[in-house]
Amino acid sequence: SKSTESPRKTLRRSGEEEWWQRKTRFRASGGVMAGASADVPPLPIKDVWEKLNGAHAARDWKGVLAWEGRMEELLSNQPDEARERILRFFSDANAWHVKYDGSVVHALRAVSHDKRRVELLTKLERWQESGETMHTVALNLLAASRRHDTEAASDLMLEALQYCQRAMEVGNVHGISSLQCSGSSTAGKVMMEIGMGDVGVPCLRRALHLSEDRESELINLQCLTKALIETNALEEAAELLVRFRAAGKAESQRGGNISIWELDSLQASALLHEARGKPSEAADDVRALLLCVHEIEARHLPGVTPRLLHNLLSDAASSLKVLDLDSGDRQLAQSVAARLARLASQMRQ
Repeated sequence: SKSTESPRKTLRRSGEEEWWQRKTRFRASGGVMAGASADVPPLPIKDVWEKLNGAHAARDWKGVLAWEGRMEELLSNQPDEARERILRFFSDANAWHVKYDGSVVHALRAVSHDKRRVELLTKLERWQESGETMHTVALNLLAASRRHDTEAASDLMLEALQYCQRAMEVGNVHGISSLQCSGSSTAGKVMMEIGMGDVGVPCLRRALHLSEDRESELINLQCLTKALIETNALEEAAELLVRFRAAGKAESQRGGNISIWELDSLQASALLHEARGKPSEAADDVRALLLCVHEIEARHLPGVTPRLLHNLLSDAASSLKVLDLDSGDRQLAQSVAARLARLASQMRQ
């Protein structure tokens, strides 16, 4: 069927691909632009490995990607353990770009590398890592699906579900409950995105029940609370929100700073107030959310990037009626739009 993707979006993604292709042409002569100096021989593969290893150890992700064009040479004639390690280096670097740039190109490159890692880790019988990598593949496929047209997105989400199922099977066979938890959680997210709440909510309930640490509990509290609101199970959502907000505040107190979970719980509270027909209370939640964003920016908290804050506020702006410029609280909507513009400017720097 014919794609419904807008020309602007097509150009953006094709431009992203062109940028990546140009970038990889730097590799042929040890980082020198291909064709810039035809007499310069390629850097010996031993030296490439040393530079790659050093860049990864220093978490210099751009330095790692500088050698992605030589990856197949690096992999050649290596034992499985070394091949897996090399692929992980490039996967880690691409994953960094997904987190900080939101790049669909890097998401799909990470998927490509991690699929090869899954097969190697399975062959090596490293079951925990194999299942965790399957889950990572599913998350990156889900991230990439949000930047594609409907038909392509459906294919990516279907593949994400298949990798969730594989991760859960590894968890079941080898008694690794964390894989059952993460697989159920991501499967639930996919189901909610395709409008299958009757399947998504039970998956998320199971994931929350299987949560073994604070981070997985917070992730699943957030996802299940929003899923319950979306499916109009408001009483259960309200009960869960009390637990989610308490957990978010506890996380802030534990770290001595406002945690991103406290922001997520405020957004969930605003969604619940709107679902209950209380727009004034929803607006109060958004104002509290903006104050938290301002404080987080002022403190320059490690790991909290402008993109992370932008994604959170953008999600609130698209899902809350009170932030509709025409029918909502116009002044509040303009405040959120101004903050989004400032965060977008920071992302481009």
